Amino acid sequence: MRILPIALATAALLGFTLAHAADVYRWTDDKGVTHFADAPPQGVKFERVNARTGAVNQESEDKAAANAAAKAEISAEEAAAKAERCRIAESNLSNLRAGVAMMADASGQARYLTEDEQKAQIANNERIVKDDCVASNDGT
Repeated sequence: MRILPIALATAALLGFTLAHAADVYRWTDDKGVTHFADAPPQGVKFERVNARTGAVNQESEDKAAANAAAKAEISAEEAAAKAERCRIAESNLSNLRAGVAMMADASGQARYLTEDEQKAQIANNERIVKDDCVASNDGT
């Protein structure tokens, strides 16, 4: 009788875990042992198993490497975008602190910022510098 509640709890927990899981990678080593992991193995053929549907997709190390290269390219683009945001925020801070407190309104007309707007712009640009200028702030 005690086995039924434990089995139901285990099944519910397993179902919940699988419902939130992404892909699982399956491969067999030289000794015939099947392995499972949440990251693809290096140097061996593997299958990607969708934990939700159970569907299996054959993949190779080449395809996994191509996916990793695509992610690295996105990371490089993100790094370039961060560097640009950093450059702009540092320039904005320099101008704001030097008393150049103008901006274009919705119609494109230049106008002076109020004191509260200046403070808000300084705080916003300081946050951007803190978040996006990590390398220059670390001295690297």
